[in-house]
Amino acid sequence: MPQRTLHIYGQVSDHQTRQGLATVQVEACSSKAGPDRHIQNVTTNERGSFELVFPKADVSGAFLGERSALYFKLLREGQLIARVAGLGECEVTVGSGESAHR
Repeated sequence: MPQRTLHIYGQVSDHQTRQGLATVQVEACSSKAGPDRHIQNVTTNERGSFELVFPKADVSGAFLGERSALYFKLLREGQLIARVAGLGECEVTVGSGESAHR
């Protein structure tokens, strides 16, 4: 039987220009198993797009309970520029490292 997977797609863009931001590190984390449990990370492509692919077993615990424990850290050149909670089909918009909108 093939392993089932969960795909999360997103895009990181500049708040003012709406242009995609390349080379942003997107880290998926879970707070269910303690603070900042790193699950997986990817880097945005030249258009600011990314895709995370998880075996369902790796993230099933992150979705149990009333609130999702999955969140994302966005880093540029090692500096945290945003933290985004939850899932969904959303565009992540970052402006000057100050905010992120879903």
